[in-house]
Amino acid sequence: MGAPTKQEASPKGAEQVPLATATVARGRTVVDLAGKRHAAGEEVELPSADVVRLRARGFLVDPKKPAIPLADGPTFGSMGGPRVKRG
Repeated sequence: MGAPTKQEASPKGAEQVPLATATVARGRTVVDLAGKRHAAGEEVELPSADVVRLRARGFLVDPKKPAIPLADGPTFGSMGGPRVKRG
């Protein structure tokens, strides 16, 4: 998933940029080289240097780190939580 997979097609004489495939992190979107927007959970193909930079900033999933668990968030019941007393 993090290894370069293929070379970017470019005109003759131009340098070839190694591309890598990565997964977009939850809550983020990433735009690829063609200008297409990729949402969380989708795979995107970017230059290897960009993949390293975006992983460090949390935009792409890092396969070496454990996934962040989802939290249920706070729960509020009819008897729990703050109360307002008048008078």
